[in-house]
Amino acid sequence: MAVAVVGATTMYLLGNGKSEETTTTQPTAAATSSASAGNLGSREAVLAAAPSKFRENLDKCELGGTTETGRLKVQCQIKEGSSAYSYFAGDAISPPIVTFNIDPDSSDIERRRITEGWYDTRKKDTETVENGNKTAAAFIYSDTATSGSNNKYSLAYASTETNLILTSFDLKDKESAKAYLQAAGLM
Repeated sequence: MAVAVVGATTMYLLGNGKSEETTTTQPTAAATSSASAGNLGSREAVLAAAPSKFRENLDKCELGGTTETGRLKVQCQIKEGSSAYSYFAGDAISPPIVTFNIDPDSSDIERRRITEGWYDTRKKDTETVENGNKTAAAFIYSDTATSGSNNKYSLAYASTETNLILTSFDLKDKESAKAYLQAAGLM
């Protein structure tokens, strides 16, 4: 089976940001039952399968393509006024965004890539963090080369407990990224 690469996952964040369809973060009963059955064929099902504490800070979610393993990616704005919003750099014109997918076929591979330094090619202003039981890891880095990202930090995250794989380019700094992971129940 093909392996999802965080670099490929993050490509969709750089799109034009326009979409005619959005969704709320509250899944329907049908989406919840299909997610628990492993059928992640809609954005509602992907949202329903995401951790609830993470999900409550999301707004204006839309499909963001597919992974190399064929899983749907969802791109959401961080809800203005939510508990997570203060960790992100953004405003009404350029709201903070996260892109994620639920992928049981790739989450362990992504977590190991993060912890083994596979993505750490910069060797400066980076940090890798893991949860206590080593089922989730995040790579946090400054990426001023990304368009419009001056003074912003990026995050690549993977969890084998929830199968969540997440990217964002919009965090204020390393401390904010770590605080967001805690506040969203991801670490």
